[in-house]
Amino acid sequence: MKYKQLLGNSLVAFLAQGVGTLASLVTAVIVPKVLGVVGFGYWQLFIFYTSYVGFFHLGLCDGAYLKLGGVSRTDIDKRRSNSVFWIGMAYQSIFVVIASVMVWMSSADSDRKLVLFSSVVVLLLLNAATYLGYIFQAMNETKLYSYSVIVDRFAFAVLVIICVAFRVKDFRFYIGSFIIGKMLSLIYCVVKGWDFFHSGLVPFLDAVKEALDDIRVGSKLMFANVAGMLILGVVRFAIDGHWGIVVFGKVSFALSLAMFIMQFVMQVSMVLFPALRRSSSQEQRRLYRAMSEILDLVMPFVFVLYSPIVMILDRWLPQYHQSFFYFAILLPICIFDGKMDITCTTFFKVLRRERLLLAINVSILLLSILLTWIQVSLFDSLIGVLLSAVAVLILRSIASEIILNREMNLSFPITIVVPIALSVLFVLSVVLLPTIWALVANCFAYVVVLAAFRKQLQGIGKQISRMRVHE
Repeated sequence: MKYKQLLGNSLVAFLAQGVGTLASLVTAVIVPKVLGVVGFGYWQLFIFYTSYVGFFHLGLCDGAYLKLGGVSRTDIDKRRSNSVFWIGMAYQSIFVVIASVMVWMSSADSDRKLVLFSSVVVLLLLNAATYLGYIFQAMNETKLYSYSVIVDRFAFAVLVIICVAFRVKDFRFYIGSFIIGKMLSLIYCVVKGWDFFHSGLVPFLDAVKEALDDIRVGSKLMFANVAGMLILGVVRFAIDGHWGIVVFGKVSFALSLAMFIMQFVMQVSMVLFPALRRSSSQEQRRLYRAMSEILDLVMPFVFVLYSPIVMILDRWLPQYHQSFFYFAILLPICIFDGKMDITCTTFFKVLRRERLLLAINVSILLLSILLTWIQVSLFDSLIGVLLSAVAVLILRSIASEIILNREMNLSFPITIVVPIALSVLFVLSVVLLPTIWALVANCFAYVVVLAAFRKQLQGIGKQISRMRVHE
């Protein structure tokens, strides 16, 4: 594996995430102050709906990503990729027309209709850019994908800052800013992939055949991804339907804080896949074990960050005081969902075990639906719903690790006890102790963990050094 290239791609990915962080910081911390609880609730509803528009490419993007992973730009069949792109745009346009008619005929209030119509617009823009971005990633040109993210997030952040500066309290302007960012990102991808569009087209029936094959290959991964998203999605649907837009906005604010912390680490998974596809099975096993152990020991540091973050934000957004309690309950998601994305999902794709990933995600989704229904219908407990969501995501991560360790003939790492134990300690300390003492307890616990597992950390460092030597 070319570790210098991997490092370079990772640095650009982190730069992209840095710009994304700026946008997330503005929308998560400043926008709620301007919009108010109800307006922010509709804004979060829009973000929630747009997170599922990827379902409508039916796995086309994922199939191209899996089939072409590791192929260089000079070797890739550009005419085929161009033809498949336009087939995808054609059938997704049909979905857009059908969805638009359904929204127009629905009995939803005008604000909710606007959110739905806007989500439909994002469908075409985002999925077109996603297809091209996946092609870039498959060719190991992940920097181009990262730059497209920078264009999107930077444009969005600038427009949102302008809206905030002028105290714009209409959430529709923020939705418009989001759409403009996606549009500019698509334009960037088209420019950087212009040689694909100039390569010509294959015969129509051949293009349809290729598109169907991509969907066949990618649908399992796409459905696995959607099922994974719906594990939390059913919780948010239930909260919106049962407790209303205000509670939905407050819980979504807490979730946005958790996702904000997790996004930096998740960028690693984007650059790993094409690099791992070119590496040997022995190298894959070594890297999987090193990543798994270091994430177990490093990611719980987020618990130390909780108290300072809350002490600052509670002064800035006192109307979201209850959200910070939800944030504490949801924070373990950063560790287990982040680890699932970086190690488990990535290696399921590398090993071409998408069917197994789909089975895991669907099973956990069904469990999430059952537990959410019990907590909503029988106990009317919002806290119960959130705790159930965290529990099933922890279960998914641990189950996936057990399966992957068996697939690679690896023993189960002892470091897994660290995030589990520190998650329990964190939630208990936040519930039972004042904020400052919770901070002291979590700092002390984390220092003890680092001291107890110092040999594992040293071993991981030596293993990474050996990898660099053998480059």
